[in-house]
Amino acid sequence: MRLTQLTPSESAVFEQIQFLDNHFKTKFGLECFSQSIQQFINFFADKQGYTRRTIQNALRKLESLGLISIAYNQGFKGANLYYVNLDKLEELRKASLDASTKACEKVKAVFQKFLNIAVNAGKEPVENAEEGMEITSEESFAHDLAINEMLAENGIPMSFYGEDGYGEDSL
Repeated sequence: MRLTQLTPSESAVFEQIQFLDNHFKTKFGLECFSQSIQQFINFFADKQGYTRRTIQNALRKLESLGLISIAYNQGFKGANLYYVNLDKLEELRKASLDASTKACEKVKAVFQKFLNIAVNAGKEPVENAEEGMEITSEESFAHDLAINEMLAENGIPMSFYGEDGYGEDSL
């Protein structure tokens, strides 16, 4: 599970919990704070769809992920006590960052292959080439057509120009 897989309501509830956690830590030096579901509902009153059930489900999900610990009905006037697990938060942030990095690496690898095709387009392949081998006009035409679709006259991949082109070439 990664941090990026939280729904908008879960993220909003968690952000509010983090805000309260920081407030109580800096102002009073407390490791946990007391808050009732009704106080959360009052805070989210202006947001459409943040019902008691939405907030309770978000709290359950955050608790199941280990991001927060809840002592039910143990706080001031029967409110819940919340503790934010910062180690788990860092672990999930790292998992999210790792997932993003892997996705970027895949995109870079695909783009690099495309650039290699563009750079090597004018060169004839050396492997598996037999001396005196004939290329049919159909094969040659298909190859030339594929390369021409990918490259402009000056060898720059067409994707750099966009659909309409740019600069002096597009005028």
